[in-house]
Amino acid sequence: IPLMKRNYLFWIPVQFAVFGFIEEDLQIPLLCVSGVIWTIIMSLAVGSTKKYTQEKEFIERDMLKNMDDTALVDFSQREKNIRKSQS
Repeated sequence: IPLMKRNYLFWIPVQFAVFGFIEEDLQIPLLCVSGVIWTIIMSLAVGSTKKYTQEKEFIERDMLKNMDDTALVDFSQREKNIRKSQS
């Protein structure tokens, strides 16, 4: 879910409930607790994104390494072919 949509889905109901049904002296503490919950939600979302990014980078690095190895083999084959043709 995009960040802005998550933001709306979380904060609009929280604000509606706090300002519509909660006594004034409890509004600020409840909003503080809601902010902590929102921070946890965002941390979990970023953590899962980071894990995905790390896996993607590992796969790309592995692919590049394999491509480099293949390129080296191709290059050495070309060198051998050149040497044979020069002999």
